[in-house]
Amino acid sequence: MTNPSDDAIDRLRADRERGASALAKDAVEILAAAPAADRPALAERLAALRLSMPAIAAIAREAARLRDPRDLLIEIETEHERVAEDAAALVAGAASVATISNSSLVERVLGRARPDHTVVGVHGSTDEGHQLVARLKDAGLDALAVPMGALDADLAVVGCDAIFDDGGFVNRSGTAELVARFAGRPVIVMGDRWRRVAGPTPAVWSEPELFEPVSAARNVCVVDGREPGKGRPDLPESQTEALKNRDTGDPNFPA
Repeated sequence: MTNPSDDAIDRLRADRERGASALAKDAVEILAAAPAADRPALAERLAALRLSMPAIAAIAREAARLRDPRDLLIEIETEHERVAEDAAALVAGAASVATISNSSLVERVLGRARPDHTVVGVHGSTDEGHQLVARLKDAGLDALAVPMGALDADLAVVGCDAIFDDGGFVNRSGTAELVARFAGRPVIVMGDRWRRVAGPTPAVWSEPELFEPVSAARNVCVVDGREPGKGRPDLPESQTEALKNRDTGDPNFPA
C-alpha cells in the first residue's frame, strides 16, 4: 500500500509552476498529516526535494519541531503580510509595474498597491507567469503577459528563492536580465527569513535551467521582513534607507 506521504512528496517534487511559499506550505501540511514520531525524518526528505528553494528545507525542519506543524503557517502568514506591506509602500504611486514568474508574495504586493498596469514577462504559452496574470485580472487589476524582451515599467517587483548576506539573491532564470534592463529604476525583491542563506552570492545555483543567482545592484532593494538596516551590513545604503524613510530623495526609488 502506498504511503500517503510518498504521494504528496512526489507531487511536491514534480511541481514546477508554483513558487517557494506555496510549496513550503504544502510541506507543512505533509508533516501535519504524519505521525509525530515520523516528522523529523520526513522533514529531512522534504528538505532534500528542492535544494534550489531553501525555504522548503527551513520551514519543514522548523515545522517538524512543533507539536502542531500548522502553527508555523500562522507565523508565515504574519511575516508575509508584513513584507507585503513594506514592499507595497515602495510600489505605491507607480503607474506601471513589471514582474516575472508566479510569486504569491508579488501577487500580495500588487493587490495592495494596485498599480494602473502590470506586465509579466513570459517565455512562451506555458510560462507560469500566465497564471499570475490570470489571478491579477481576477482581482480586478490590469495585467498583461509580454515577452521578456518587451518588459518595461516604472519599476519591477520580483520574488526570490534565496537571499545572501551581500544583498544578492536567487530567482527564476531571466531575473538577471530584468535587473540589468531596469538599471536606474527600482527592482524590489520579496523574501522572508526562511530564504536567507549565509554567505555571499554564489556563481551557480541548483537547477540552473530554472534558477539563477543575481548579484546585488544599486537599483535592487531586498524586502525580507528584517528591521531596515539590521542584518544587511554589506548592502548599499540606499537599500536600507528606502525602508527607513519612504521619501529618501534617492532617484532610484519612488517617492
